[in-house]
Amino acid sequence: AGDAIAWCYSGLVIGDLGRSFVESHDWAKAEIYIQKALEIAMVQNDRPAEFIYKINLQLVFSNTGRRVQSLKLAEDVFRDSETLPSELDWNKNYVLALQHLNLAAYQINEFHLNECQHHARKALAYAELAQNPFLRLHAQQIIGQSYVRARLVTGKREYSAEAEKYLNDAIKIGHLSGHSWTEAEAEAELAQ
Repeated sequence: AGDAIAWCYSGLVIGDLGRSFVESHDWAKAEIYIQKALEIAMVQNDRPAEFIYKINLQLVFSNTGRRVQSLKLAEDVFRDSETLPSELDWNKNYVLALQHLNLAAYQINEFHLNECQHHARKALAYAELAQNPFLRLHAQQIIGQSYVRARLVTGKREYSAEAEKYLNDAIKIGHLSGHSWTEAEAEAELAQ
């Protein structure tokens, strides 16, 4: 039993290490560790962890020019998350919120603002169901960012008011929940 527990924790540690390399944009190292964590999750049949690692791997693929592989993994997550047992609704909603948030971030970087809005609003809805304020905060921030970009691209002033609304909400939630980094990002976006 001790070996099984050690194996389980090693998967979590490896996955966290991979995620830290994602945050520092060291894509090569991130890919190595996330792939290994994904293999462990699959061997252990840990479906929620498998989805999280696939979502993290999508970030690696999309940031290293492998768009097709990234979108294929997104399709897999959407399809396979439907197979999660009903008692894991919280995990399912969390996974779907995270997946939509990931796609929203990808779409905003590509300036596909309608697609970004679509995924960010879905992420917001699933974050509410998962009762996850951190994901809710990020979804509102991305919606606000997409309105800022829409204002810059189209010149339509009404987008500024929408951007302010979502970014102010993100700032307030970030402040209340102690996520100062996200709060600062939303404030910088609001300044634009």
